[in-house]
Amino acid sequence: GEQAAEEFLRNMIGDHRYERLPLKTREEIVKDGDALIAELTAIRLDQPPFDPGLVTVPVLVVCGADSNDRHQRATAWLSEHLPAGSLHLVQGAGHGGHQSHPAEVSRLILGAVAAGAKPTAERPPALV
Repeated sequence: GEQAAEEFLRNMIGDHRYERLPLKTREEIVKDGDALIAELTAIRLDQPPFDPGLVTVPVLVVCGADSNDRHQRATAWLSEHLPAGSLHLVQGAGHGGHQSHPAEVSRLILGAVAAGAKPTAERPPALV
């Protein structure tokens, strides 16, 4: 698991960037190797490893408009199958849109949080 996590990360960010990570960060990342293997295996299954219909909280599904077709199809499917899912495309962004377009992604997240904090008939104001 640990070797798989290191190889995955090296492929994602490149050897040069990986070597620049602090040793403690690299050690923490490789500890998640078994979870990474489980996640990468799960995405190859015909059925998701969970029932999206059971997720009843609002979910913001964000995808870079320039992401590959596989990621765009997956995020569209997810937003359609979550009872309270909403899909937002970040124009000009690829798969790493949170890194290339942090201001836009932050606005989406803060907007979703603000909308979720507004009381509705189904969700009265919280008592503090």
